[in-house]
Amino acid sequence: MNKSMNSILRLTLFFLFSISSLFVLAQPVNDNCSGAIELFPTSYCQAITGTVDGATQSMLGCSGTADDDVWFKFTAQASVYKLQVIGSASFNPVIEYFSGNCSALTSVLCVDDNFGNGTSELFSLSSLTIGSEYFIRVYHSSMFAPSTKTFEICLSGLAVKPTCGVNSIPASDDCTGSAMLCDFNGYCGNTLIYNASTAPNGYNVNTWPELTSALAGISLNNNSFAKFVTISNTINFHLWVYNSSLDFGIQIAVLSIPTCGSGTVTRLYSKNLLEPTGINDYHSISIGGLTPGQSYYIMIDGYAGDVCDYTIGLPPNSGFATATSVTPSVTDICTGASVDLFGSGGDGTYTWTSTDLADLNVNSGSFVVATPTTAGTKTYTVNSTNFNPLCPIINSADAIVNVFDTPTLSLVDTTICSGNFVDLVVVPSVLGGSYSWSSGEVIDSIRVTPIITTDYTITYTITGCPEAVETSTVSIVDVPVSDFTSDKLTLCENETAQLINNSLNTSSYEWIFSDGQTFTSENPSVIFSTAGQYSVTLIASNLGCKNTLTKNNYFQLNEQAVAMISASSNSVSSASPEVMFTNSSSNADSYIWDFGDETTSIASGNVTHSFPSENGIYYVKLVANNSNDCPDSIQISIRVKDDLVYYIPNSFTPNNSDIHNATFKPIFTSGYDPYSYQMLVFDRWGQVVFETYSASEGWGGTYKGKRLTTGTYLWRIVFGESTTDSNHLITGNVSLIK
Repeated sequence: MNKSMNSILRLTLFFLFSISSLFVLAQPVNDNCSGAIELFPTSYCQAITGTVDGATQSMLGCSGTADDDVWFKFTAQASVYKLQVIGSASFNPVIEYFSGNCSALTSVLCVDDNFGNGTSELFSLSSLTIGSEYFIRVYHSSMFAPSTKTFEICLSGLAVKPTCGVNSIPASDDCTGSAMLCDFNGYCGNTLIYNASTAPNGYNVNTWPELTSALAGISLNNNSFAKFVTISNTINFHLWVYNSSLDFGIQIAVLSIPTCGSGTVTRLYSKNLLEPTGINDYHSISIGGLTPGQSYYIMIDGYAGDVCDYTIGLPPNSGFATATSVTPSVTDICTGASVDLFGSGGDGTYTWTSTDLADLNVNSGSFVVATPTTAGTKTYTVNSTNFNPLCPIINSADAIVNVFDTPTLSLVDTTICSGNFVDLVVVPSVLGGSYSWSSGEVIDSIRVTPIITTDYTITYTITGCPEAVETSTVSIVDVPVSDFTSDKLTLCENETAQLINNSLNTSSYEWIFSDGQTFTSENPSVIFSTAGQYSVTLIASNLGCKNTLTKNNYFQLNEQAVAMISASSNSVSSASPEVMFTNSSSNADSYIWDFGDETTSIASGNVTHSFPSENGIYYVKLVANNSNDCPDSIQISIRVKDDLVYYIPNSFTPNNSDIHNATFKPIFTSGYDPYSYQMLVFDRWGQVVFETYSASEGWGGTYKGKRLTTGTYLWRIVFGESTTDSNHLITGNVSLIK
C-alpha cells in the first residue's frame, strides 16, 4: 500500500465513521507542555513507556487528529540525536518536535510517515544548540481512540551503519538449519523471495503450528532464521532497513525455540512493521527478559512480501555473545595523535595489554584511547572470555597501529582591510620538508592581496610521514564609511538630540563629543549642559578596519529662559480674592499667564489678578520664552476660602408669635463646617438640658418635654472651619424670656 493510498484510506475512515464517546478520565501528568516528562539521551535506544490514556488536546495537530497529545522534553548535550516512537498494537503515532519554551513554541518538524496501527516513527534531530531545551509532542493519528493507548519512546545518539562482515553466514530458510551468529556486528541479510530460476537463495514461508500460534498477528511471507547467544538478560542492537522494493519494510521476532519444527515456541519480542530507514537512519531495539548463556532465534520476514536489505549493528555492551574483537578507529597515525580502540564480544568484560601500555588512558573497559608518544608499530591487545561455546574460542584480539613522527605547521588566520596586503609565513615543527601552496608558490612565506575572503592552503611533505596540511583564511573586511545626522541641531538646555547613524560596513561605533561625553551605541542620544557649540566625532569600525568623521560645531545649545514667580499671598478670602504676582523670570522676553480661572494675560511685568469669590484652588502657570524659543514654565497654587461669619443671639422667647425668635440657635453665614458642629445648653446647676449636632436645630426652652422657667442658661458651641483645619469652641449665656 503506497502513501497516497494511505491518505485516501484515512479520508475514507473519517467520513464513514461518526462516533463520539465522552469519558471522564484522569489526565496524564504530561497532558500539557508545562508537565512535559524529561527524556535523557542515551548512547543507544533505551525506551520508556508513554500513554495517552486520559490525554486531551493542547493544540491543533500537525497531521491527523491531535485530541490525545502528550508531551516530553530534553536538554541537548549534543548537536544531533535520534528520536524513535513505537506504537502499541492499535496506536498509530505522530511526532511533532519544537524549539523554544512552553509559552512560545516553534514547530520544527512533524513526522507521520507511516500509516497503520502498531507502526513506528523515527527521525534525526540535527543542528541542536547544546544546553537548549526542546519539546516533543506525541499523539494517536486517528480521530478514534486506540484500544491500546501506550507507546515506547527513546532518544539516543546516532550510530553509523557498520560494514557488512566478511564472515556473515546467510540466515537459514528453516529453523533447523539456523546458523549460530558469532559475528553479529555488521551482520547483513535480505528478505529475497525464493524463485528457483531468478532467486534460488531466497526464502519461503517456514512455520509450524506452535510457531504460528506464538506469532499471532504476524502474517509470514518469506521468513528466515538465525541463532545467537546472550551474555546478558537484555540485548540492544540497531537495525538498518534499506533497498526496499515495496517501501513497506520488515517484521522481526526474537524467539525461544527448544526444538525447531515442533514443541513450545516463546515469543520474547516481535514487531510486525519496521519501515525502511535508508542507510543513514535505523531502528533501535532493546529486548529484555533473556537468560545469559541461552540460545535464541531471530526471525526476519519481509512485510507483505517486501524485498529489502538489512544490517545489524551493535552498540557498546550489546548483550550478544560474540568472539572477542577489537576495532581501531584508524590504523595509521602520527605521534601525538590518538586512536580509539573498541572492544566487543567475549563476556562483556575487557582488559587491555601492550608493550606500550602507557599509551592507553585506561587498561580496562570496552573503550580505550591510545596516544602514542613514539613512532613505530604498536600492538594493543584486548582480552575477554569467549561466552559462546558454539563459536570459535577467541579470547583476545590485537589492534595494529602504525605510528609516524608528525610534523605540525604554524599558520594563522588573519583579517585585513580591503586593499591591504598580508605576509603569510608557515613555521613547521620539523625542518627539511617541501612546501606547496594552493596559490602555486613553493616557499615558506608568501605576500597576498586578495580582493575577497580567500583560503590559502600549504601542504608540507617529509618522506615517511603523512603530509601536513594547514590553511590560513585571509578574510577581507570592507572599510567602514562613517556618516550620521541628528534629529535636531539647535537645542535648548536639557533637550535631547538623537543621533542617526547612517554608516556603512560597520560593526561597532565610538562617539566622541567636544564636552568629553563618549558613547558606543549605534544611535546614541545626547544632552548638553552649557550653552555653546559642540563638535562630534564618529569612529566606525569593522573587525579592525576604521573610518573617522568629525563635524565641527555641529550642535548649537541656546540659553534657556528661566520662569520664576511669587505671590503676595497663596491663600486669600472670598471677600478679598486679589493677589499680586511678582515676575522674577530671567533670559525671557515674552510671557503667557494662565490664572486657572479661564483668564490669561501676556503681561511682561508684575501682575495683579482678582480671582472669583468662590471657595477653591486655582493653579497659576507662567510660561516664559525668549528669542531662542527655549521656554520654561512654573506653576503655583492660590487658594480662595470663605470667611467665617456667624451670629449668636443672647435671648429668645418660646411660644412667641415671632417665629424667628422662638428657639435658640446660632446663625452661620459662611465659613463653617456643618459636619463638625455641636451645641450644648446647661441650666444653672450645670445639667445639660439640650444637645444637638445640627446648626439648623434650635433649643425651644424645654427639657424632657417640659417647659423650663425663665432665666439665664449657659451654652457651649464647637465647630470647625470649612476651608481650614481650624476648630472653634465658644461659650456664652442666653436668656429665656416668656
